[in-house]
Amino acid sequence: MLLKRDPADPALAEDAYQTAIAIAKQQGARSYELLTSLALAKLYQSTARPADAHLVLAPALEGFAPTPEMPEIAEAQAMLAALAETDEVKADAARRLRQGQLQVAYGNALFAARGFAAPETAEAFAKARESMTAEKNAPERLAADFGLWAAAYTRGELPSMQANAAAFLDDIAARPESPEAGVAYRVQGITLHFAGRYREAKSWLERALTLFEPGRDDDMLFRFGPDPGVSAMAYLAFALWPLGETERAVSLIERMQSRVATLT
Repeated sequence: MLLKRDPADPALAEDAYQTAIAIAKQQGARSYELLTSLALAKLYQSTARPADAHLVLAPALEGFAPTPEMPEIAEAQAMLAALAETDEVKADAARRLRQGQLQVAYGNALFAARGFAAPETAEAFAKARESMTAEKNAPERLAADFGLWAAAYTRGELPSMQANAAAFLDDIAARPESPEAGVAYRVQGITLHFAGRYREAKSWLERALTLFEPGRDDDMLFRFGPDPGVSAMAYLAFALWPLGETERAVSLIERMQSRVATLT
């Protein structure tokens, strides 16, 4: 209605679309989010803003598959594919990748200099993830997932821990056997342990430890904080102890100490 009233000034219509998207996200109404994002992307495309169109449409499409009941999905996918081939979108993607890499490097430096819970640490990883909105499997986005979760964990903020752990799991869903998936499983296990759900924590931490491979995963500590093997063993032992599996817990601690010795 606003566009029809004043086609030469799309600012008010853009604000209305952005408000609708924000409300849909708050409600968890993914279909409404996609419909509005598609409308906003068309507006951006018509005003020579292909990078903005791609940026708003890519995350809204995540998890959707074409269906005759909702033809807008196929329309959005076709539009997204066409946008991805434009020079503007390619240049914007390269810029965002560089920005994400710098923010992750800065966040990792702040881990050591300011600590996991420092506001500036969380801010660096939040900016990194924002830069990688359209790159679900990018290493920088996964590192940002971990950084945001670690900040929430250190502050003892369980709802934020749960939200960031869920986002991490969603981002590695296409690569469930990867080393990064092992880190996401560990994060989920620690979150459940923090909530006192020890049996569930045990299951996730066992999955994390199963994926851990010494040698292959040695450099993971430079991307995801603690060594993945040491952390998985330690927290699995913590989860086993209240479940009464004390002998296995002690065995894991001894195995963890052996792993630490190889790293020092």
